Amino acid sequence: MFEHLKEKLAQGREVREIEAMDARELDEIGLSRDDLISVAQTPNAVRERMEAMAAVHGVSASILNENRVDYVELLAKCRHCGQTAHCADFLGDARAAGDGADFCPNHSDYVALAAATH
Repeated sequence: MFEHLKEKLAQGREVREIEAMDARELDEIGLSRDDLISVAQTPNAVRERMEAMAAVHGVSASILNENRVDYVELLAKCRHCGQTAHCADFLGDARAAGDGADFCPNHSDYVALAAATH
């Protein structure tokens, strides 16, 4: 419970910082204010799960972060996915491989990112 409250407070601070950004700062980042707020309001567990699934597909967190627009889209799909339990079970299996993750709404995107970066 305490961790959840800490996360919500941190998210609130991030949103306030994003709302205070001027157009030049947003241009430098390359994302809209709404996209940044959406990312800031996404629970850490979703981001961690998305990065873990990307890693299973051979896509590193640094590759995700370099492709900011893709990151926002991937995160939105992950955030609204109805396969959370299946995903957790899959990621909990040490033998998990990307080709077995076709249930993931980001599967084809991860495959394409992996192919483009290798």
